[in-house]
Amino acid sequence: MEGQQKLKTKNGQKKTKPKKKTSSTIIVQQDNYNNMENSGYNSQNDSEFDPSSSSSLSSSSSQQIVNNNQPLITNITTPPNNNNNNNNNNNNQILEDIYSDEYCENQMKCMEGFIKKWKDEYIGSIKGNVEHHQIELNNYTFQLSELKQERLFLQQYKESNQRTIELQIIQLQRINNEIESIEKNRHQLPIDLESKKLKYQEETQRILTLSSTIKSIEDQTIKQLLDLDYPLTLFKNYLGLEFQKLSNGDGLKLIFTKIDRNNHNREFTISITVDNLTDQYILVNCNPMISDLDQSIKKLNETGNFSFFVKSIRKQFVNKTIHK
Repeated sequence: MEGQQKLKTKNGQKKTKPKKKTSSTIIVQQDNYNNMENSGYNSQNDSEFDPSSSSSLSSSSSQQIVNNNQPLITNITTPPNNNNNNNNNNNNQILEDIYSDEYCENQMKCMEGFIKKWKDEYIGSIKGNVEHHQIELNNYTFQLSELKQERLFLQQYKESNQRTIELQIIQLQRINNEIESIEKNRHQLPIDLESKKLKYQEETQRILTLSSTIKSIEDQTIKQLLDLDYPLTLFKNYLGLEFQKLSNGDGLKLIFTKIDRNNHNREFTISITVDNLTDQYILVNCNPMISDLDQSIKKLNETGNFSFFVKSIRKQFVNKTIHK
């Protein structure tokens, strides 16, 4: 490289020795950094920056830096001097300083600082956008959930209304069928009414006839009861015989008095009932107990002569008091 001092190493190879940084080099470096700061980059517009355009921004910034460096170099490398040799020497010295390792290292640090600043601001802007979009996403998710619930409610409401409409249609069809049936049978109603009237009159006459018959039967029954009460009264008053129904309503009790000469009011009783299965008389109780009672019950079942049975039982009670 021109303008650099060449030194020999021990093995004979040549080694370049960078010169010390001059005041012109420092001026170029500072001016370049200032140009980088004023290259048109605006951190306030990071929120509108598209990640896809980052490469274009980097290339444009680099291009601006390079473009901004050129005038500085030109301005520095073209000082007014009438001596061409001195000018060439100065230009060579400046170029040597610019392309030195120390200068490149300083330029890289400046670039790294600029890129780090741009990256931090861009990342902060991206984080803000992410948080903003996350909030909007949460809001949209909540609204979507509400819309889904509302849609489900509307769907259920629609199905309920559809079922109600179907039931109403079925009920309306049933009513229409009934109306059609009534319309068809309307001409038959007067005939049926006349028939019902005639039947009503017949039933009324039959009820009157039955009422008269029932009245006649009741009168006859009352007369028969009176006729039965008279002999029963005679039996009780003169013969000392009384008939009573058992407490369970399923038998008959015969009470005999005026048998004991010493005590006419003494009661001699015998209770009998009828077996529903065999239709035979069965002894329930006898007080006092008499002999040949089973034989008397057997004869009553064979002959069915209840009057003879009563006389036989009374006679046995009388004989029991005599032989006492």
